[in-house]
Amino acid sequence: MLLLKEISFSYNPTGFQKPLFDQLNLKVEKGSFFVLLGPLGSGKSTLVRLLLGLVNFEQGEYWFNGEKFSEKHRKLISVVFENVEDHFVGLSIEEDLSFSPRFLGFSPEETRMVIEEALKLVGLNKPLSTLIESLSAGEKQRLALAGALTKKPLLLVSDESTAYLDPQLRIKINQVFLKLKKKGLTIFHTTHFLEEAFLSDYLGILKEGKIEVFRPAEILLNLEYFSEIGVYVPRWLFRVRKQFGKESPFLLTRQSFLEVLCSMN
Repeated sequence: MLLLKEISFSYNPTGFQKPLFDQLNLKVEKGSFFVLLGPLGSGKSTLVRLLLGLVNFEQGEYWFNGEKFSEKHRKLISVVFENVEDHFVGLSIEEDLSFSPRFLGFSPEETRMVIEEALKLVGLNKPLSTLIESLSAGEKQRLALAGALTKKPLLLVSDESTAYLDPQLRIKINQVFLKLKKKGLTIFHTTHFLEEAFLSDYLGILKEGKIEVFRPAEILLNLEYFSEIGVYVPRWLFRVRKQFGKESPFLLTRQSFLEVLCSMN
């Protein structure tokens, strides 16, 4: 789906500042759920802007869906940001979700079908006339996701969209990500919460301009390493590792780890 090859980028390329990205490589397979973490200031948000085509890197190549990235690919990517209030462009659910389909030239019937499908996928069961200001934090997050889906994207980028949610709501949003993944959508999710990576296909750690990739089964074996490089590791993960043992890979299914998350938070 997306491929970054030897990407180099600096905010001051003509000075002596160390590059933010130094020959960075990244591959995200179509239909996969990729979670990115990194220490504060490592460049996660800048990488998101690069994926959206908003950063001009000095060296390297960006490939999207088998082609070199260009302006035409931007409409195939949707994004959900940390502050969902920034997403809303209408007063009601219907006004907000109608915006993108109409902008893209969908007919009224197509717009209605796209809205219904998006709301069903994110599990938001509210009348279309519902005012956005009356929604809870979790419902607003689902609405922002639904809005992103009305563009019919190939890639959904989530830039720390679970940051302001409590643990239980974060679990629910990640369950929505898993549901979207089953529908074939590719998801790239940045977060501060290491536990969310257990539900992904791959975990990327952005550190010193490069990305190191792990499988979920390797997370418990590397808790000390993550902590040393500045990734926050909740203490209860050490208790989970002690329970299951450090020496063997952690092979819990997604469903069983969701149960662990619910019990530990």
